[in-house]
Amino acid sequence: MTAEEKLKNDTPPSRQVLSSNMASLFITFVAGMIVAFVLQIVGVVDLSGYLDDIVVFGNHTEEYTVIVTATEAWQNSGVVLQAGDSVEIEYVSGEWRSIPYESLYGADGGNSHVCCSASCAEPLPCDPKGGLVGQIDADAPFFVGNYLQFTAQNDGPLQLRMNDIGTYDNEGSVTVSITVK
Repeated sequence: MTAEEKLKNDTPPSRQVLSSNMASLFITFVAGMIVAFVLQIVGVVDLSGYLDDIVVFGNHTEEYTVIVTATEAWQNSGVVLQAGDSVEIEYVSGEWRSIPYESLYGADGGNSHVCCSASCAEPLPCDPKGGLVGQIDADAPFFVGNYLQFTAQNDGPLQLRMNDIGTYDNEGSVTVSITVK
C-alpha cells in the first residue's frame, strides 16, 4: 500500500468530503475570477469599483488627501490607524497663519511664534504655533510639519490641526497626503 493510499484510508470520510468540497469551492472561485477579468478586459462589465477593496496578503497601501483648516481644532482625517501601520504624512500645498499680521506659511509653521514656557496652551508647546500637528485618537499629540513618517503604536482615528489653541483668528488651510501601509 502506498503512502497516499494509507493516508486516504486513515482519513475519516467526513474529512475527505470536507477537503473535496473546499477544493471544489476554490476551483469555482478561481474560475469565477477568471471569467470576471475576461469580461472586464472585453468591456462587458466594469469591475473598477469592486477591485479597490481587494487586499493582497498584507501588501495593501491606502492613500488619502486631506485638507486641514487653520480655523478648527482637532479634525478627523478620515484615516483609522491600527497599531503597527506604517504611516507617512506629507505636506502637499496650501498656506495658513495663526494670527492676522503674520505672513502665510506651510505646514512647517514658518516663522510663527514658539512658546516654550509653562503658561503655553498649544497642543505642543516648544514647536511652531503655526505648524501641523497630529494625534491618534486622544493620545499625546506629535509634530508633523512638512513631513513625518512613523509606525502607529495604537489603534484609532488620525486627527490633525494647527498647533494653535486659539483658532478664532487663524486663516487658511493646508493639504496633506497620508499613506498607510
